[in-house]
Amino acid sequence: MRTKKTGGGAFPEHFDAIPGMTLRDYFAAKSIAPIYKIESKNHYGKPVHMEFEDWIATKAYMMADAMMKAREE
Repeated sequence: MRTKKTGGGAFPEHFDAIPGMTLRDYFAAKSIAPIYKIESKNHYGKPVHMEFEDWIATKAYMMADAMMKAREE
C-alpha cells in the first residue's frame, strides 16, 4: 500500500514495479530491535490484554509514525 500516510515504497528507485514494504514498515523494522532490547528488560507499561510480541510491534509502529511525522516538518 503506497500512500502518503505510509510514505510510499521504501526502495522506489530499485523496486518501483514490485510493491513491497512501505517507508513506514521500514522505519518500524529498523526500530523494533532497540525497542525489544529496552522493553524485554522492563515491560511494566505493556497492557495486560496484549501479548509481549504484539506490544513490541505496536511500539515499533508508534516510533515509525513519529518518524513519518518528523519527515513532514
